[in-house]
Amino acid sequence: MRTFNMGASVKASFGPFAVVGEFNSALSEVTFFDGLGNTKTMTPMTWQASIAYQFDWNPLVVEIGQQGTYISAAYSGSKDMAGVTDLVSGVPTRIGFLPRHRLALTGGEWVMDGLRLGVEYSANWDY
Repeated sequence: MRTFNMGASVKASFGPFAVVGEFNSALSEVTFFDGLGNTKTMTPMTWQASIAYQFDWNPLVVEIGQQGTYISAAYSGSKDMAGVTDLVSGVPTRIGFLPRHRLALTGGEWVMDGLRLGVEYSANWDY
């Protein structure tokens, strides 16, 4: 079984703001049998968009979040990534899945060189 994939990403910084977008997808449909012998057909696809803000922005730092205090918000989604069923120790178990949609809010502070304190909240909407 051979499938081809495509991925694209864009990243831009505007002073203390950063914007990132990403898209990944299979270019063709794939069909296979899961661990229970059921036929699965899917064309998996994922995407993500995020925005970040750097407090006390330093124009010499290329990446937002690599120093000081920062916040970010990201929203992502997927299609045909509900996973498949496999037998794990004889028990049918769903494996290899991503949520249908996810919202993630992150904040962080570099308290000293090499030590960052961060907090993240995420909400997932499953298949």
